[in-house]
Amino acid sequence: MRFVAPAIALVTALHGCSAGTSDSATARRPGFGALLAEAGMEFSMPPDFVPATPANEPAMATEYAIRHRDIELEIRYAIRPIDRMVVEYDDPHGLAPDPDTLYPLMFRALVERISTDFAPQSEFDSTMAQREFGADWGNAAVVSTGPHFGRGYDYCLILMLHKSHTADAYAFYLFQGESKHRAMPLITDALHALRFLPTNSSATDPIAGRP
Repeated sequence: MRFVAPAIALVTALHGCSAGTSDSATARRPGFGALLAEAGMEFSMPPDFVPATPANEPAMATEYAIRHRDIELEIRYAIRPIDRMVVEYDDPHGLAPDPDTLYPLMFRALVERISTDFAPQSEFDSTMAQREFGADWGNAAVVSTGPHFGRGYDYCLILMLHKSHTADAYAFYLFQGESKHRAMPLITDALHALRFLPTNSSATDPIAGRP
């Protein structure tokens, strides 16, 4: 399955992953393990988390989800290989944007689609992105949830990673306001569960630590 990114205001340019995705399209979507392998990534299950059912909400469909055993804390993951992205561009006089260069706009559009709150962002420089996640770029923001994503939770920490010519990857950390003091240390511990592998390496099992 290819992920379509309309190049119109980029409000809905979320790689074609919306609530309007049909059941047949969802069935054709590659699984999380296949996308990890395709994107050259690995995932390690954080302690005290178990698999959950991925949600398909209007702002973003996700391929994998986990939840904490003891508190209301859920993490959802999505991976978008660059080679699968198709930019829908309706300007006959211009060239369609390169999907490999859209990641800052994609992040902003995603944040605005999930929440109308002002969301301070924490962009990583290339050195930090590479050291922490094996990526070339990263950005994060904490927002209040809305009707398009994270229903049933109060807040969402959005993490987006980009590796040039490879993939965009997303992690969504959903938690309640009343338990944020318990949730934040657990989120910190789980922050590096998803990362890019060094070039020319591959994981034997891209989803490590599965129960």
